[in-house]
Amino acid sequence: IKILVLGMVFFAGTGVAFASTSINTNALDLPTFRARNHTDLGPCVDACGWSTSINADAAETVSVIIYYHNSGDEVADNMTVKIGGTDGGEIDTATTVTLTGTVDADNASPSTGSATIHLSSAQSMSYIDNTLIYYPDQGDTYYSLSDANLFTTGASLGDIGTGWTHQGTVVAK
Repeated sequence: IKILVLGMVFFAGTGVAFASTSINTNALDLPTFRARNHTDLGPCVDACGWSTSINADAAETVSVIIYYHNSGDEVADNMTVKIGGTDGGEIDTATTVTLTGTVDADNASPSTGSATIHLSSAQSMSYIDNTLIYYPDQGDTYYSLSDANLFTTGASLGDIGTGWTHQGTVVAK
């Protein structure tokens, strides 16, 4: 009887499942993080020139995009996006800068990508406050997003549903 009771406790303990999902794991997903020279390419309309490696000159504006797709089977709880590779949005003088973009959720492993910016001369770079734009659900409609935690814990997107219809992007300059 003791063996049976221990067996039941063991199996009952392993039978507890926590809902989890995945982010950007489909083979058709776009890269998680890319950049573009906004000054040279102008406003993004269709083919926007997003890349994981770009060139920029002094005084030009660089945009970055973070792509997300809940490619799992459960709602992604409290999804966030974060930019790394800076000191609170500031970059000291450099000729090459590599930034990272991370998408995370409470019930998923993070998805991270990087983009390298090659500067024509040693320059410092700064995030332009209040330029965080959110394009949810594959849409052309966009919303301003609070950037207060963009470089720390991440800017919150809330809960994101599963499937292609709920993929989206966040853009910053």
